[in-house]
Amino acid sequence: MRVAVVGHVEWVEFVRVERVPRPGEIVQALETWEEAGGAGAVAAVQLAKLAGSATLFTSFGSDELGRRARAQLADQGVTVRAMANPSPQRRAFCYVDETGERTITVLGEKLRP
Repeated sequence: MRVAVVGHVEWVEFVRVERVPRPGEIVQALETWEEAGGAGAVAAVQLAKLAGSATLFTSFGSDELGRRARAQLADQGVTVRAMANPSPQRRAFCYVDETGERTITVLGEKLRP
């Protein structure tokens, strides 16, 4: 079976916290990591796991984060078909609380495939 996704990618900085801070509050991060995310990237990786491979049609920023996102997705079994956009890679910041709920802030314009 051959599967493909058309979608966007963000470079996401994740921070695991007990709970999302209230306005003005400071919380301690329990863990942090960074990786490619966004609806297109997540769907393509999951389809690659299920079907053995997947192709992602997308656009990446022409900066280091765009190159890192492309490389990570390829390492996860995704065949990437993408244009380089002259803009920086769109980024996101994501709180993940103790129940796994995500609170996401995106930074920059969506790079459309």
